[in-house]
Amino acid sequence: MKKTVTAVCLAFIVLTFVFMFVYCTFFPREELSDYVNLKEKPVFSLESLFSGEYFNGMSQYFTDTVHGRDRFIDYEARIRSLYGVTENETVHRVDGSAENPSSADASSSLPDRTESSRDLDISHNSHPGTYDSSDVSYDPGETSEDKQGAEISGSILIVGSRGMELFGGNDAQAVRFAQVISEFAESLDPSIKVYSMPVPKASAYYLALADTEKYNSYLTRNKDTMDLIRNNLSDRVTDINVYNILGVHSNEHIYFRTDHHWTALGAYYGAKVFCEQAGLGISDLSEYRKYVRENYIGTLYKFSGNNPVLLNNPEDLETYVPPVGYSIKYYSNKDFTGEFDHFDTSNGEQYTGLYWFYPDKYRSEWYSTFLHGDLNSVIIKSESCRNGRKLLLVKDSYGNALPQYLLEAYEEIYVVDGRTFTVPLRSIINDYGITDVLFAESLFSAVSEKIINQVKELCK
Repeated sequence: MKKTVTAVCLAFIVLTFVFMFVYCTFFPREELSDYVNLKEKPVFSLESLFSGEYFNGMSQYFTDTVHGRDRFIDYEARIRSLYGVTENETVHRVDGSAENPSSADASSSLPDRTESSRDLDISHNSHPGTYDSSDVSYDPGETSEDKQGAEISGSILIVGSRGMELFGGNDAQAVRFAQVISEFAESLDPSIKVYSMPVPKASAYYLALADTEKYNSYLTRNKDTMDLIRNNLSDRVTDINVYNILGVHSNEHIYFRTDHHWTALGAYYGAKVFCEQAGLGISDLSEYRKYVRENYIGTLYKFSGNNPVLLNNPEDLETYVPPVGYSIKYYSNKDFTGEFDHFDTSNGEQYTGLYWFYPDKYRSEWYSTFLHGDLNSVIIKSESCRNGRKLLLVKDSYGNALPQYLLEAYEEIYVVDGRTFTVPLRSIINDYGITDVLFAESLFSAVSEKIINQVKELCK
């Protein structure tokens, strides 16, 4: 009997090994992730072989690009939610009213939890919308806050209760990114305006809080990379420099502490600078209705190896309902086809126009509240703007939080994910009468070879 059990166990182990070998070797490797830049396959050389760097790089490459990587991460988060990682959400209304927002094709309401409502102050030290971006400057070394302990946890740096990605840049890829956009702009009719808005990572502003100089070399890499992109853009591309204005407001909730994205407030400041440069205006943030969902713990918790510091310091996820009506269509395919029923709540989501409210058990996915996450294509039409301007927004996940602020500036907004969309941008411009093109992406995307290659294909 013991021999039989042993044989069965050995057979199981062998079959498992064979399965994993086949799975890791022959299944397609992941190329893109919403969370991080995946490791590149190392280049072989005798020097790297004998130093051990080659095998170390191959190990990281296989680990980082395993088929279904992000799904495995999400499964892990959902499993953990079954034993107490998540907490009950609370949604607050800024004015405490029970009035539901509406749009042309979205009549369902935001989650109605008014029994827990409170007054929320949306004023700041410098009120949103009152600045002139040309008059502000920011020194990354400036901070009035006390220095805090810093530690590497998993793949991120934790300073105090804040997680952040260390951005080291890639000068060659930054230049190439600028060249791709510039060549595309030069090929278009001069009447079409092209804009580039790379978005810095949180490390641009919060590394200065670390009580060690160990990471100082990363402090200015965000700004240096943005400067490099700007200096290599052609005259046909307008650079949208959000670095200074975000720095001026860095004492506000412009970046999440537990997630790798900027917040809705950070995106507002970015949208404000963009519209200023595009000769357009948008409402002050006080005109928007603000909703808060408490106890958010985002992607950085996963990438920290489930560090308890982030788990024990959840934060708010804010959304701002635009003061104008609009209609919106979501598409499931990698082009403007496959419109799906955005009132479908079979997965437990609550939907209202621009926003999808995910249930508690998917707390790590709450950033997907904006535009339902990284869909390939979305079309939004304003009910109030009639200026003839139509925007093509080419973005990564950072761009998901932008359209809500642009409905007063553009009649129509065509949103495409530059990492997965397949239709040439030129045909979209011609077919839909696009007047403005905005490339809005985080700096990690702007220096990613794979993403640049994808954008280049779109720009042919």
